[in-house]
Amino acid sequence: FQWRTSKVLEKWPITDTNIPSRIAQSICVFDYTKDRAKAEAYRKADVPFVIRNYPVLMEAVARWQDPDHVEKLLDVENRTYFLQRSNTYEFVWWNPSAVEKPEGWKEPTKTKRVTYSEYLDIVKRKRDVSYKTTHYHLFVEGYWSHYDPEYKWHLFEDFPFFMPGTKNVYHELYEMPHQLLSCSFTTKGSANRMGFDMMSNMPVVMKGHKRFLVASPEYCKQHDLFPAAHPSAKQTKVDWRQTDDFPENWGARMSEVILQPGDALFLPNYFMFAGQSLSPDVIECGAKSTRTTNRNSMLEECGDWLME
Repeated sequence: FQWRTSKVLEKWPITDTNIPSRIAQSICVFDYTKDRAKAEAYRKADVPFVIRNYPVLMEAVARWQDPDHVEKLLDVENRTYFLQRSNTYEFVWWNPSAVEKPEGWKEPTKTKRVTYSEYLDIVKRKRDVSYKTTHYHLFVEGYWSHYDPEYKWHLFEDFPFFMPGTKNVYHELYEMPHQLLSCSFTTKGSANRMGFDMMSNMPVVMKGHKRFLVASPEYCKQHDLFPAAHPSAKQTKVDWRQTDDFPENWGARMSEVILQPGDALFLPNYFMFAGQSLSPDVIECGAKSTRTTNRNSMLEECGDWLME
């Protein structure tokens, strides 16, 4: 079951980080130690779900609560990472190599490469944030390969279930020789535009609390996506603060769920989602799977994205 987008955002605006007593949640939450078979059935059926309490992951989560541990992992040999800065609450992904850049289009965020220590200095100066102030999004990523010794990113040691060649409730990557793991660091109040991945995704919250809003691909038209050649392709044009400007969007439906440290959310390919950081520091890591499902019947009115 999914609720009308307008009702969800009226009851809990995207700019509000205070958690209400009730939310529009229809996504099932499973305990790994008791409900693993149920979670595997949901994954096989391509239905979004949350799974928690995986012992291996919970041990890693405990380590990631220590800032010194995270700094030790990331502040290595002056390695730099991709940092985005937004002057609003919202992060809109964009591709600098996009084929079409509409007249008057401006880059929605500013970007640069920084070390992890430099990132820490920046966010310390911006600790008290609201949706009206500057927000930052640090994006770190690396590969693991069983065949190439140059690709052995040490963060995979905390995420063995994302290793290439694995097939489990968290991941399916049994056809590829390598795997990309990515982690994002966001500040309280920041949110990303609703969009989708063309491969299945499994974000895991390692620190803080994060709200996810999830919509079925059948509502892609109502969410009014940018075309494939646009710099912000695969994302909605809708600024969820400006509801009067996009009345068609409110025909869409969605559900929401709050993830706590150790929670993982299974997002089948083409399911649309947005995330909102509810804690001062939120860390989310994840990997994409090779398994995809043809959803052309749901995407007929969003033809740019039909699968071959």
